[in-house]
Amino acid sequence: MQDFRLKRSVRELGRLVVTGEDPAVRIMREVIRRKQIWRANLENYQAEAYTRQVLSRRHLHRHDQRDVFHGVLGQGQGTP
Repeated sequence: MQDFRLKRSVRELGRLVVTGEDPAVRIMREVIRRKQIWRANLENYQAEAYTRQVLSRRHLHRHDQRDVFHGVLGQGQGTP
């Protein structure tokens, strides 16, 4: 595989007028239609989920800090 660079190219486009329905609406209707077909044939599924949470003392009132950090860190460890 060989590296390459693209050269900058500036093009001015003429006026563009969009009329009618937003294309995204048509696409979402099709997604919903296909989802209903797909779900009708689905017997079971499995999924893995990841969530990231950030706790910050800066944005909490002092009395709220004890409750939040007590639940996260365990008894006695979250008290400021």
